[in-house]
Amino acid sequence: MDLHLEFKSTTKLVLLAWRCVLEALPTSSQLWRRGVLVGDGCGGYFEEKDLLHVLVLCDFARLVWALSRLPWRVINYNGCSVEEWFRRVYKDLGRTDWGFFLSICWAMVGARNKRLFEGRSMEEFAVIRMAL
Repeated sequence: MDLHLEFKSTTKLVLLAWRCVLEALPTSSQLWRRGVLVGDGCGGYFEEKDLLHVLVLCDFARLVWALSRLPWRVINYNGCSVEEWFRRVYKDLGRTDWGFFLSICWAMVGARNKRLFEGRSMEEFAVIRMAL
């Protein structure tokens, strides 16, 4: 998939999509394997958390998606890889809402990083506001 051609959006969002599809974002499980001892950014304790957990499976992520204007039938995860999920969402949402979808993903990763590395939590509505 040529992310630059297919996912037209701002550079930071295209890079985020590319890193998500390659699963190249440092999740707690990846950091743990590299010897970086961190909490999971979710419950404050370590569990294997991958990118799908951060973006859609976590209770926090589910609430963020529920608060967004995007249809849950499109966002709902169905056991596929990140790349397959992104492809399905892109196909179902179209170009206009795709940018908003990526903005929400970017904001959720940012919220996770604040909690993980700074110990600061964000409210779900703040994540939506950050994405707008």
